[in-house]
Amino acid sequence: MFYKLPPVGNRIALHQDNSTNCSIASLFEPYKIRLFHSGTAALAASVKVAIARRGNATPEVLLPAYGCPDLISAILHAGAKPILVDLRKNTPWLDHEQLVQKITERTAAIIGVNFLGVQERMERLRAIADNAGVLLIEDSAQYLLDPASDLVARGDLIIQSFGRGKPVSLLGGGAILYRDELLGARLADIMPSAVPDADDCLSARLKIRLYNVLLSPHIYGLAARLPFLHIGATRFKPLLNISPASFHVESRLAANVGLYRCNKHGAQDWIGAMLAKVSAAAIVDLTRLTQAGQHPRLLRYPLLITNSDLRVQLYRRLHDAGLGVSKMYPHTLPNIPGLENIFDKRERYPFAELFARSILTLPTHRGVSQHHVEKMEKIFMQATGI
Repeated sequence: MFYKLPPVGNRIALHQDNSTNCSIASLFEPYKIRLFHSGTAALAASVKVAIARRGNATPEVLLPAYGCPDLISAILHAGAKPILVDLRKNTPWLDHEQLVQKITERTAAIIGVNFLGVQERMERLRAIADNAGVLLIEDSAQYLLDPASDLVARGDLIIQSFGRGKPVSLLGGGAILYRDELLGARLADIMPSAVPDADDCLSARLKIRLYNVLLSPHIYGLAARLPFLHIGATRFKPLLNISPASFHVESRLAANVGLYRCNKHGAQDWIGAMLAKVSAAAIVDLTRLTQAGQHPRLLRYPLLITNSDLRVQLYRRLHDAGLGVSKMYPHTLPNIPGLENIFDKRERYPFAELFARSILTLPTHRGVSQHHVEKMEKIFMQATGI
């Protein structure tokens, strides 16, 4: 059967906002915003700002050893060396002790990642970065910031992404949020303001319509069987340039952010309630463990399955039932194809490696119904013998 829930993805609203500039400016107040053609480009620009601020000829950037390879694309494009830090056990959080040990005079920035909406401990990273005199970059590509509810200390520069598979997808585009005017001036030096080209509108509309069609479980299930589409693959792709966001992104961003923030997210609550019934020591509910439930939106619902046989069984059953399960990134960053020669092969990141072997995610997008979660519950109950 071809029926398969996508692991992530909400429909894109096609209509444009007639007061774009005003709406975009107010989306993330009190932060100011600068738009780029991708989240990776936004991160690369942020790293360039950090390098210019630090003024070291051989800059380094600290980041978690498990994550999206686009992090490495951005750092390399900016001209810095990525330095990996292990995770705290059974979390996506940076290990603070190892982080402090790896800070040197070459360190230009620390990148803290909000993993699927599980927030990094930014207050502690803030203190570490300030003590070292380096920039704190908050990679929030997988979590849409809402200043009205996100009141904790944040990074100097905050990255948002609007690519495929992100909370608000426009099939491309990214942003940097900032409050320091000096940092804003440095960003302007890297990429001066440019007028987006309105000629991409027709192409964008066609791509959006195709994307919305592909979100149908019957169509997605068929497309996922076509190997040349590389759906769900984790691949390293070098960043080629930093450029402004397209007219399509500028004109549709406000409408789609508003739609996302207003939409209720029942699937996340249903899955949390379902997992509360599963009393298996080998199943770690990251949302509960890290208290991510305090934050309103998860891009996907993350679990750690610490028993490898149980993980294989759960993944197979959920996958065969078409329930949108995902293993996320299958390896730590040094083991992603294309990155093998970037890092010192002698260095190990045991907790990041354990995380990569254990992670499973469940979908939380608008296409997930209570019926889907009931089917998930049945599979979890059977697999754990409850």
